[in-house]
Amino acid sequence: MACQISLEAAQQAICKTMVLAATDGKNPVVLCVVDQTGTLLALARMNGVPERTVPIVMGKAYTAARLHSSTREFQNLLQARNLTLADYCDPGLTSMPGGLAVKDGDLCLGAVAVSGRALTEDEALAESFAHYLLEALRG
Repeated sequence: MACQISLEAAQQAICKTMVLAATDGKNPVVLCVVDQTGTLLALARMNGVPERTVPIVMGKAYTAARLHSSTREFQNLLQARNLTLADYCDPGLTSMPGGLAVKDGDLCLGAVAVSGRALTEDEALAESFAHYLLEALRG
């Protein structure tokens, strides 16, 4: 597998996830793929998704990539240790669920994120999104 996420793989995963999101009868979403540093690779927003969701989804993906974990795990860590986002001194971090690190073994390749639905629904779709991305990377 590649040691980084290509634009082509990101676009393939976005297309498959968009089809899934468009046919599951739930709210439209915005999707984001970032590299291992949290830098934007690809973003797609379905019709009807408010513009305010774009920075949210970018924050979810950035957080997952920078911390090499899911944003749900980060949220749980903050609660367990009685910490706040401010304690991390990084204004790009968010604890909103819906961001997932994409890994090849222990190597974090980047992250995907979904926003626009209930947080548990964002998480579930993000899992499919991550699966599609790994599938595209494996060829």
